[in-house]
Amino acid sequence: MSNINSNMRRDPYLQESSWLHPHSIKRGIDLALPFLNLHAPTAKIMGVSLGIVNSGLQLKEGYSAFGRGVWSECAKKMVSTAFLVSMVVSTVLMPVISVVATQGVSVGMQGYHISLAFHRRDFQGVASGLMQVAASVAYVASVIYITPEWLLCSLLMQAGQEFYTSYNEFRQGRYIETLANILLGSIRVCFAKDSFFTVKRNWLGNVLKQEEWNHYLEKISQKRLEASSDVIDFEKYLIQDNVSSYIEGIDAKSADLSRLIFKNLHFKKCDFSNAIFDNSAFDKIRFDKCQMRQARFLHTIFANTTFQNCFLKEADFYKSSSNSLRFEKVDLTDVTFNDSKHEKFEIDSSVLEGACFLHAQMKNALIKNASLTNCILADAKKQFVFINCSENIFTKPVVALTWSFNDRFHYAGEIRKALKDQDAIVMPFEIFSEDVDIDILRKEIDQKLTIVDENDLKHFLSRGDYIASNLEKTALLDRLQKRAEAIVEAAHSVILSGGDDVESVFYRGEPTSSDEPIDYRRTALEFMVIKRAFAENKPLLGTCRGSQVANVYLGGTLKTVGPQSGVKEFEYTSELETVEVIQNLLQDTKIWGFSAHHQAVEKLGASLKVIAKDGDIPKLMMGNRNGTSILLTQFHPEFYLSVAKLEKEIKVYCKQLNDQDPFRKNMQTQQALNYLREFRNNLNKIETHKKFYEHFLAQIPQSAFTA
Repeated sequence: MSNINSNMRRDPYLQESSWLHPHSIKRGIDLALPFLNLHAPTAKIMGVSLGIVNSGLQLKEGYSAFGRGVWSECAKKMVSTAFLVSMVVSTVLMPVISVVATQGVSVGMQGYHISLAFHRRDFQGVASGLMQVAASVAYVASVIYITPEWLLCSLLMQAGQEFYTSYNEFRQGRYIETLANILLGSIRVCFAKDSFFTVKRNWLGNVLKQEEWNHYLEKISQKRLEASSDVIDFEKYLIQDNVSSYIEGIDAKSADLSRLIFKNLHFKKCDFSNAIFDNSAFDKIRFDKCQMRQARFLHTIFANTTFQNCFLKEADFYKSSSNSLRFEKVDLTDVTFNDSKHEKFEIDSSVLEGACFLHAQMKNALIKNASLTNCILADAKKQFVFINCSENIFTKPVVALTWSFNDRFHYAGEIRKALKDQDAIVMPFEIFSEDVDIDILRKEIDQKLTIVDENDLKHFLSRGDYIASNLEKTALLDRLQKRAEAIVEAAHSVILSGGDDVESVFYRGEPTSSDEPIDYRRTALEFMVIKRAFAENKPLLGTCRGSQVANVYLGGTLKTVGPQSGVKEFEYTSELETVEVIQNLLQDTKIWGFSAHHQAVEKLGASLKVIAKDGDIPKLMMGNRNGTSILLTQFHPEFYLSVAKLEKEIKVYCKQLNDQDPFRKNMQTQQALNYLREFRNNLNKIETHKKFYEHFLAQIPQSAFTA
């Protein structure tokens, strides 16, 4: 039933059938078309195919008029042909525009006929024409606004027109047409029932208040505990309590709204900041002037949904899908649509700086009246139609950053903030691709590693390099390689963040137990991204695990060490020229860092030099691989951003302790103050780490992203 659209009707121009012969065929087609149009995919097929035929006939007649020298008729037919062709294209790419255009022309023609009927004092003709005009206007409004009120109005007006037509057909003895129109009108009335009760509830029902909203969330939470797999229909709660579907001013910050079905709702001036809508479904939904910063829509399904005048900065639509999703005057700064699938997708007059469409699949997608500067269209660029948009150029560097959309607290979050602090554009890319089967990928990699063990690796840097080279193409490795190519091509540099240990099989060749669950997705993708970055001379920064996987790719090894944690001073390894560069960069002869790891670099990879270390553990490594700058840290330079906030909290706490013991007679208070001051001083020493990101971004040629 999802493809049934009871509001759909026959197009007055594309589906014109006067040219059909004999009469019996034309009559059969005219009877069938209104019913075929109720099925949305069939309606599109019929509109395109008949539109092509009609445009061809108009072109033929125009050519014939040209041959006869009848210029006025020729011009008329050419204009008609151009109109039909443009409507065929719009039906495929922008169906709403097609409906508005054809219905608009139809209303204009009806207006002309109404004026003629009025002049002849044919008041029945005037009434019939006005009815058709009203039905067309209501239909266009229902297509544009998708509100239950307009949908109800459109369905009932069209049904009334069809019942009126059936009466006229009956008077003329056309009984099949009479029955067809009665059936068609009855179908529309039947489907109008839900809209009627929704409209009734909207106008006469109760207004949802914050207390009731909170109560609904409690009930939903309880129901999840009772049946964790069930998807809950939120509208049912409103129907049961006779609550209007117009919801305004609700505070839903950080609310868990996952696995819910939202239908026939209009949210206005609500706050959904940091709300989670994962695995939910939206149908006939409008968000108006809502705050939705960092809202999460993972695996969310949208149908006939509109965001208007909303603030969606840093929201995630990873793996979402839609049929008719529209954004109008929306702030989409740094919003991610990665790996999503959308049909009838439209963005109008919205902010798109930092918005990312990496690996997105778009069909009938339109962006209009927008600046595409610093918008990451990536490999989805050719799938869009652009109207009145600026050129897609970059005035800031784009940094590809390892990311986990399912984990809000992964290591890359602080790196993203650090890069934004340096005015860079961040392109997150998922490290655990969901379209890659873990077990099959493991088999593919194990087979390749068996080949490695049986052959000489002298042509490769490492086992990881061999995996990334993908010589014996397999299905999933090939898929990962294509993802890596798209990632690096869309970026100016690459950062690999921290995370879990690198699998020892890639640097020691130690076999893993067949029963041990191993997920190679991240490491395999990172190897391929590293290889591609070197091939395209795009700077590489690795932090913690990121530095370790880069070292392994370059032929190095890792070892297990005691827990490395906290802020600590490192020592420079020698009088290397690079040491002086780092000292000048940090404007300090000492280097401090915050560490959190238990794996560490053992054997150093090719092209790398150790700049600073902690005992025998390399902490800062730099290198250059065929012109590609490499910066690796076995500490977390990104945490400098947390210092300012944490220091404020420490100052407040210290003041509170002082206020409690102004004469410092309490020894415990004094010890606490000393500890906090020492900790604060250590934190201040890593604030200079922002210079690392300045240095890293400076390795990108200015010409690569400056307009």
